[in-house]
Amino acid sequence: MLAMLGPSGSGKTTLLTALGGRLGGHLAGTITYNGKTFSNSMKRNTEFVTQDDVLYPHLTVTEALVFAALLRLPNSFTKQEMIMHAEAVMDQLGLVNCKDCIIGDLFLRGVSGGEWKRVSIGQEILINPTLLFLDEPTSGLDSTIVQRIASTLLELANGGRTIGVTSSNESLKDQNLVKKTLVLAYRSNIAEKLREELNNNVDRHPDQTENNKFERWLTTWWQQFTVLLQRGVKERKHESFSVLNTAEVLAVAVLLGLLWWQSDIAHLQDQIGFLFFISAFWGLFLLYQAIFTFPQERLMLEKEWSSRMYRLSSYFMSSIASDLPMELILPTVFITISYWMAGLKPTAGNFLHTLFALLLCVLVSQCHEARHRHYTYKLFLGSQYRTDDTYPCSEPEKVCKVGDFPAINSDGLDVQFISAVALVLMLVVYKFIAYMALVRIGATPKLEK
Repeated sequence: MLAMLGPSGSGKTTLLTALGGRLGGHLAGTITYNGKTFSNSMKRNTEFVTQDDVLYPHLTVTEALVFAALLRLPNSFTKQEMIMHAEAVMDQLGLVNCKDCIIGDLFLRGVSGGEWKRVSIGQEILINPTLLFLDEPTSGLDSTIVQRIASTLLELANGGRTIGVTSSNESLKDQNLVKKTLVLAYRSNIAEKLREELNNNVDRHPDQTENNKFERWLTTWWQQFTVLLQRGVKERKHESFSVLNTAEVLAVAVLLGLLWWQSDIAHLQDQIGFLFFISAFWGLFLLYQAIFTFPQERLMLEKEWSSRMYRLSSYFMSSIASDLPMELILPTVFITISYWMAGLKPTAGNFLHTLFALLLCVLVSQCHEARHRHYTYKLFLGSQYRTDDTYPCSEPEKVCKVGDFPAINSDGLDVQFISAVALVLMLVVYKFIAYMALVRIGATPKLEK
C-alpha cells in the first residue's frame, strides 16, 4: 500500500491522475510500467476512484454494484455469477446491512459518507484490479469512518492488490496502515505481484497501444445496451416523474383548460393563442430539464468511459431509448386534459394530429433551437383548421375563411408535410451532433513525450 501525503495544492491528485493514464494535456516526461508504455491491457488491470466520485442517487447499493458487474465482467461469467460476484464484493466491503438503501445525494437521504465511499471502491474492485488508485478516500470523513476505510484498503492490499492513495489526512500514516509513504515526490515502487502480471500482459500482448486487434470490449454491444437501458429507466423515472414535475405539468394543464374553457371557433384568436402557448411551454420546459440533467450525466459518462465500461454508441442509444417513455408520457397526459377542456375539435383525428405534433415537438425541444417551435406551431394550426373552414367575422351574420385570418394566412395551412419532415430532420441532425460531442468528450487523451 502506497500513500502520497501532502497539503492541499501540492499536486497529489495531478500525479495520481497522470499515473492512472487519465490526465490529458501536454505533459513533460514519460510514464511507464516496468519500462513499458501504458497499454490497454495494463489499463484493464488499473482502476481509479476519484475524490468526488459520482453515483446514481436513486439506485440502491445492490443495483449500483450489480449493474457495474453486468457491464464490466466478461462474457465468460453467467448473469447469475455476475450477481453473486457483486454480492461477494458487498460482503467484503461490509455493505450487506445497507444493500437495499438508495445511494442518495445532497438533496436525497441515502447511505452514509463511509458507505458511499465503499460503494465507489466496490465498483472498481469488481474486476479484481491489480493496481487501484484512490484520490483522497478519507477526505471529509470523521475518524471512525477513516479507520474503517483504511482497514478496508489494507484488507484489499493483503488480498494481492497494490493500492495507491493520496491524502492530506495524517491519520493514515499514524495508524501504521500505510507500508510506504510518498511525500510530494514520485519514486517508482510497484509490488512484485504487479510486476509479474504486467510482464505477463506485455508478453501476451506486445505493443498494445498500436495493436488494433486487441479486444477492447469484454461484453457485446447488445449486452451493454440492455444493461444501460435498464439502469437508465430505473434512475430517470425518479427525475421525470418527480412530484414537482408531475404537479407542475398537471397544474398548467388544468389552468390552461380553465382559461380557455370551451373556446369555440368564434374566438379564433384565443384558440390560436392556446396552441402557441402549448408549443412554447413544452419547448422551454424540456430544454431547462435537459440543461440541469446533462452536467451530472457528463460526469458519470466521463468516469465510466475512462474505465471502458461500454461503447459510446451503446450508451447514446440506450439514453435515447430510456428517455422516450419519460419524455412522452407527461405531454400525453397534459394534452389529454387541456385539449378537451379548451373545446378544440372533438374528433379522434384532430386530437391525434395535435398529440403527434406535441410529441414531435417534445423530441426536438431538448435542443436549443427556436426554429422548431415555428414548425410545431404550423402543425398545431393544421390539426384544427382547414383553409375552407369559416368563422364569424366582426360584422353581424358574416363569415370569413379561416385561411384568410392574418395570423394563419402568414404561416399557411398547406405545409403540414414539410413541417413534419423539417422537425424529423432537426431531430436526426441534433442527435448526430450530440453523439459527435460525446465522442469528443470521450476521446482518450494522449500523453506527449
